[in-house]
Amino acid sequence: MLICERDNFLEMIATERIPDHFPTPGDTRFEISVQSFGFAGQAWMWVDLQSLRSFVNQLQELEKQRQGEAELSSMSPGQFWLRIFSTDSLGHMALVGHLSGHLSRFKHELKFGFSFDPSALPSIVKDFQAIADGTLKQSYAE
Repeated sequence: MLICERDNFLEMIATERIPDHFPTPGDTRFEISVQSFGFAGQAWMWVDLQSLRSFVNQLQELEKQRQGEAELSSMSPGQFWLRIFSTDSLGHMALVGHLSGHLSRFKHELKFGFSFDPSALPSIVKDFQAIADGTLKQSYAE
């Protein structure tokens, strides 16, 4: 899933999904890359299935109403947070987020945000729905 506007982008690739016969089915690992106004970062994180489904429901409502917001957080507190939201009554869209990770003994953090074309919202919803449903198989590591 890629959201971009000019040189700014957020890419979230689902690389692993816990199979249905395990204790936490549907939990998904994402590789994340962000570039926002010259700042950039990469990390990976896990999202539980319930949070992912809630995010999809919020995205569907945001797409339908063109008002409101949708939020997603990683299972590990403070590692990743994303909010996609309308910026005005006309339905213009933006996102803000936070990405962090520990490399060696140092913690690295990136807060990011940018506007994006609202016409991208349907494909964002479709991609996250496929990830939540487990039908986006081509992203998963074999």
